[in-house]
Amino acid sequence: MDILDNTYFETHAADMLREKHLTKAAFAERMGVKAQNVTKVFETKNVNTLMRAAQVLGVSLAYLIDGGKTNDDTNDVDGFIEVNGV
Repeated sequence: MDILDNTYFETHAADMLREKHLTKAAFAERMGVKAQNVTKVFETKNVNTLMRAAQVLGVSLAYLIDGGKTNDDTNDVDGFIEVNGV
């Protein structure tokens, strides 16, 4: 897994707010932060803050992190189970 320099949210926050018809001030209020701190929220890598932002925006945490490039519904098998020799 690669470590991201920037989250999807960090680079697309303004677009996401626009899509949700939210101003920065309204987003800040819903996040429970002062309006002047919204930019810090956009730049955060703190998972708790990102989870709250995802909740406010009605998207998944994975979407905020990587824009939906990963599929949360995959059922990758990292091993196997043997039952009765099979």
